[in-house]
Amino acid sequence: MISREARRSALVAALALVFALVGAAGPAPAFDDDDDDDRRGARSRIKIDASSGSLRITGDRVVLEAREDELRHRGPGYRTSLIDGELRVDINDGRLGIRDDDDGAAPVTVDVFDLANFAAFPIVCGDTTYTFASGELIFTRRETSERDRPAPFPPEIDDAFPVATLVGEIIGTAINQDGEVFEVTGLDNADEVFDGDDFTSITAVWLSFIDQDGVVVDRAALSGRFKADEKSSETVVVDHGNCGAEIVPGDIRVGPFFIYPYPADQVITIRGF
Repeated sequence: MISREARRSALVAALALVFALVGAAGPAPAFDDDDDDDRRGARSRIKIDASSGSLRITGDRVVLEAREDELRHRGPGYRTSLIDGELRVDINDGRLGIRDDDDGAAPVTVDVFDLANFAAFPIVCGDTTYTFASGELIFTRRETSERDRPAPFPPEIDDAFPVATLVGEIIGTAINQDGEVFEVTGLDNADEVFDGDDFTSITAVWLSFIDQDGVVVDRAALSGRFKADEKSSETVVVDHGNCGAEIVPGDIRVGPFFIYPYPADQVITIRGF
């Protein structure tokens, strides 16, 4: 029998970078969501400004700011940014994913994967298709709960990705359909937490494709929040990029928001390109 740990490692290695451009939802509306829930970790606020093309999520644990070519994402024990292709990652292993009252926290784990292993999952950006060629995906994470995520998450997701604070650093190269080589930098971050029966996940997955002149020519950029309580769930996802991956209808894959195909009406598209 294959252990949960073996299944988890296999799925992480094979599927962690798979993500989809799940479609436009028309002009991005103004969005202002202020939760009144004052339980620690459950409270967060979302602001989307269509005029400036910005997203801001603030909460007790996390601050996420995204606009056009800038992502800043900080949380318990980490500070990260991806600004015009320049990647910065600062992780405090002693504090990663930990709140002040967390005793007996799970250990921090670091997994390093060869980006070339993801060549089977090309990234499509308009008329250009990129295939990962070299580099590393480095996942630093600490599990924050042994519980399974609420519906609609399937068991396969919990086998691959236990509820956790996760920082993913991506540095490497990709080749387009014409054989040209591009630098790739990116982040694959998530902060997930249970408060009682309430579950919140704040996530960002961004990739920059950079040409030989140092110019970001294409970008994959999904940021958002999923939250659920005993009665309902809500998703807000913002797409600042122009890239995606082909997903077979009805297929379930591990990715930034975990379940595909994702309903297009839950995506607000603010084009950075």
